[in-house]
Amino acid sequence: MSDFNIYNSLDRIKSEGDIFKPVLGKGINLEKVIKKFNKEKLLKN
Repeated sequence: MSDFNIYNSLDRIKSEGDIFKPVLGKGINLEKVIKKFNKEKLLKN
């Protein structure tokens, strides 16, 4: 952790690339998720 800091961050990004890219997808449709959650919640009650 101490090897990575604000002063060497750009060099690290250039050499390593975006280290979060493999875990970040296109995302989700949060509105759709909320609607589905609310619908399932109503069915349980």
